[in-house]
Order: sequence, then structure tokens, then C-alpha cells
Amino acid sequence: MEWLTETDQRGIAYVAGLQGWWTGKVGIEKSNDYKFMVGTPLFNFQPGEIYKIQAGSVDGQCFILANGQLLLEAMDPDPIDSQKYTKIGFEAYCSKIRVRNIVIRQINWEAITMEYKEEF
Repeated sequence: MEWLTETDQRGIAYVAGLQGWWTGKVGIEKSNDYKFMVGTPLFNFQPGEIYKIQAGSVDGQCFILANGQLLLEAMDPDPIDSQKYTKIGFEAYCSKIRVRNIVIRQINWEAITMEYKEEF
């Protein structure tokens, strides 16, 4: 993400939301123009339960997991340059959450080719 010191707020960033958008959705949006947004209300978080949340992006392929379960995955057609925007942040907007045991690491990944093979 990008942090704008002159306005003390985030600039360009992927924002992962849990129980968000006033309707309990899990989602990802892209600031600062918010033209890219995906969300689903299909995961029902329980108040007081502890969740291991993992979120990130690789070349615009964004994801959120809770307790190892993939909740949402989306591909941004205009990905953020992760070499230029290198910060991460946490923010609670109209939420009551506790964040603890934070681990930040470089994603280790390998490309997987997915294609339909001609059968006849």
C-alpha cells in the first residue's frame, strides 16, 4: 500500500475487509479510486471466536483465508505494482476487532498453468 503523509491516510492499496460494507461481507477493494471491489456474505464469522486470517496478493491475484479456508479470490486486471507500493497496514472502520500475533512475510508461490486440453 501507499501512505500519504500529507493527508495522513492511505493512497493506492488493496483493502481486505472482514464483516464489512455494513452487510457482513468478506471482500477486497482497491483504493484510492475504488473501481475494483469484490465481496461475498457467504462466511459467517462468530463474535468472540478467534480466526487465523491470511490475506495478500500476487501480481493482482488477491485472496483472503480464514482458518485455512479460502473465503475469496479475485484477479485485478490492473494490478498494483508491489515493487513500488511496499507497505501494509491495519484499519478498523465501523468494526470491533482485535488483531494479535501479526506475522508479515513475503509470499512464496509458484505459477500453475490451468488450461483446457483439446480432447478430440
